[in-house]
Amino acid sequence: MNYIKRELIIEGKVRDIIFEFEDLHIYLADFLNAESGLLHHFVDTINEVLLEGKPKSACVGNGYAMTVFPKVTTIEFLYPNVAQQEFTETLNTRELKKVILEFKKARREFFKNLAEEEREN
Repeated sequence: MNYIKRELIIEGKVRDIIFEFEDLHIYLADFLNAESGLLHHFVDTINEVLLEGKPKSACVGNGYAMTVFPKVTTIEFLYPNVAQQEFTETLNTRELKKVILEFKKARREFFKNLAEEEREN
């Protein structure tokens, strides 16, 4: 799964990072950003299937539900409105876990560096 890591700049300052994906996985970036505080919960759910051998597992976050099977995982946005069409996205389970872990690591490093920069100023 290919992505580009981008910086989110607000009022001339870098405030966050985001992952942008090719059109095939356009909703994945929104999922990662919206559920960033709960991604450990989603990884635990994936691990129930990949590592513990459950045939299926599911969990719900703030705005997304995830259903995990050994080969594929479905992510569903729970609250579409008129402006947001309803969507689900099906992804390779192992690739999704890898991307979530990479995103968590990138955010952790970003905010650590940001805190160090602010202390220096």
